[in-house]
Amino acid sequence: MKNITLLLFITINSFAQEKTVIYPEARMDTITDNYFGTKVADPYRWLENDSTPQTIKWLEEEKDLSDNYLHKLLTKYTPEFQLLLNSYMDFGTLYKSGKYYFDWRRSDHLGPSCLYIKKKIDGAGEILIDPDDYKEVKHGRVELESFNVSEDNKYIAFEIARNGGDWREIYVKTLFPFHKCNDYLEGIKFSSIEWSGNGFFYIRYPQKGEPLKSKNLNASVWYHKLGEDQKNDQKIFENKEYPEADISIDKLPIGNYLIIYNKNEINGEFIDKQVLAIDLKNKAPFTKIDTILSVRTNDNFNVIDVYKEKFLISSTLNAPNGKLLLCDRYIKNKIKVFIPEYPEILHSAHVIGNKIQCTYLKDVEYMAITFDTTGTALKQISFPAGCSVNGFDYDGNDSMTIFWHKSFLYPPITYQYNVNDFSFEIVDKTKVAYDFNNFEITKVFFTSKDGTKIPMFLAAKKGLKKNGATPTLLYGYGGYGEAMTPFYDNGFISFMQNGGIVALPCLRGGGEYGQEWHMSGSRFNKQNVFDDFIGAAEYLFKENYTNRDKLALMGGSNGGLLIAAVINQRPDLCKVAIAEKGVYDMLRFQNYTIGRAWMEEYGSSNDPAEFKNLIQYSPLHNIKEAAYPAILIITSDHDDRVVPLHSYKYAAALQKMNKGNNPILLYVQKNLGHQEENQHTKSSIYSFIYDELKIPVKNLHTLEY
Repeated sequence: MKNITLLLFITINSFAQEKTVIYPEARMDTITDNYFGTKVADPYRWLENDSTPQTIKWLEEEKDLSDNYLHKLLTKYTPEFQLLLNSYMDFGTLYKSGKYYFDWRRSDHLGPSCLYIKKKIDGAGEILIDPDDYKEVKHGRVELESFNVSEDNKYIAFEIARNGGDWREIYVKTLFPFHKCNDYLEGIKFSSIEWSGNGFFYIRYPQKGEPLKSKNLNASVWYHKLGEDQKNDQKIFENKEYPEADISIDKLPIGNYLIIYNKNEINGEFIDKQVLAIDLKNKAPFTKIDTILSVRTNDNFNVIDVYKEKFLISSTLNAPNGKLLLCDRYIKNKIKVFIPEYPEILHSAHVIGNKIQCTYLKDVEYMAITFDTTGTALKQISFPAGCSVNGFDYDGNDSMTIFWHKSFLYPPITYQYNVNDFSFEIVDKTKVAYDFNNFEITKVFFTSKDGTKIPMFLAAKKGLKKNGATPTLLYGYGGYGEAMTPFYDNGFISFMQNGGIVALPCLRGGGEYGQEWHMSGSRFNKQNVFDDFIGAAEYLFKENYTNRDKLALMGGSNGGLLIAAVINQRPDLCKVAIAEKGVYDMLRFQNYTIGRAWMEEYGSSNDPAEFKNLIQYSPLHNIKEAAYPAILIITSDHDDRVVPLHSYKYAAALQKMNKGNNPILLYVQKNLGHQEENQHTKSSIYSFIYDELKIPVKNLHTLEY
């Protein structure tokens, strides 16, 4: 008996030693900040400087730790083949610019997406832009971002991004035949390309300080004449009074106006929001700028086009669900309601010929409605439950438009729609490497902490039985008024193929139920988002879908903040958490790149009341000694939106305070930015989840599809 007991003790102890992770030493400095009489320690401030020898050494040690740990899991689970197979897809044309149609395709599956051009929507197409043609170094990465065809259909201007950053460069090519032009523009960020005459408008920023970290200030609108050097470009608009002003542009498809949105705010509070217009029928130098609207409000205004000789605008002004306004082109702030607010949430609106095409959300299900010139509804289109709908852009034809829907189960299915006779047809059959009819999506409702009813989508194989132990991936976002409805992801479908459930709660802070839903989860109401997410997990337990040992949490960006805040408040809630590129230091986010633009959503530590709110949930400042779940913290070294220092500081603090044996790993993607995730990263994520949830090891290469 003694020998058996000793053997058991050795086995258990060996397992504990195997699971215990030794973390790199991260020194703790004595830096403190004084916020309105409250002293807040910031011991890992040194990690904000990622170029010092100390930070470089610490990051290398963290990389060695995560690489060694995850390599064993990748070898054990080999998920990359299944993920690659579920990445192969083919679907119809999604975009039209000028008189041409465009597809995104990969000639090399692991390479960047190339842009293909077609003269007909059902044509085969030919390659127009291969991002690899614009690489500067052998191992550099280039991605093609936005593009736009000139008014005469002879040129295409397009943006590229290097190594995943938000900084862009603009190039130009001729169309049929395809030749590179000499035009080269830099310093572009958060800009579209809007053609007018023999040139185009764009937004650029002064490139000062550290490009991946310094504040982005002094945005300005410029006009580039084709064939000219960028130094000769004409500055059209800048806000000298407020260097932090948020400026964006849009050219109306029909009305031949350039619209400039100029939002002035201090600490997230609007002091002025302007909608400006340049009549492009007046030729360069485009010096006459008219003010359409000038208001002090948090409401949204989006100019859709010129309609009935007025500007058609979607807005939440005195209409949290959204409505359509007609605004005088010559008299400032003269507006009237055209299509009123409905109980459904206005998601988008477009002018197609002499019709208005709108999409609405009702209990997070989409519908599309075609209106006539009087605002009378003519036709309603319904969509499959549990999908997301996009498109309906004006494409230069008086009656035709393109739209598509997608879900957890399938990538976009594309249709062409005629607003005159209401006929539509599939452009091309979507192809994937599995039968998505073997899966299903259901919608449920649960009650959050304060009694609010929250919808949630669940996706899994058909006929899945409730047994209280099904591996479940709970994904969340809850911010910026973004309606989070089901979308295709090769990781999600792979997780379902392996017997799991994917769950998406429509948290407050999003736009699923309009402006009020958004506001009830932002700033002083941010805790509601965390309560909703916790409520979603508890619903899954109560309804016998799963249990905490079979639950994984996942979210990115604002969703990364969500995951971090929730596991601080409820470290017992799940077995594993994936926090990607999150905002974790809520007291200093405004000091870097575009962070000051988030103050409208979160508030600012520069304000005493906002500080008191932020310090209550800031992930970095609410880590306590506890046994945390297994956590994979993911960031990218070229993320110049949510800079990686958030993840560095958060990982160091969490590793220090963790009293359990679950691993807490920092994973830094190389040469990638905020919105990107490579195949190796995704394989590592799912190996980590599979191991922690104890999903049986399968030879995924032999799975039948």
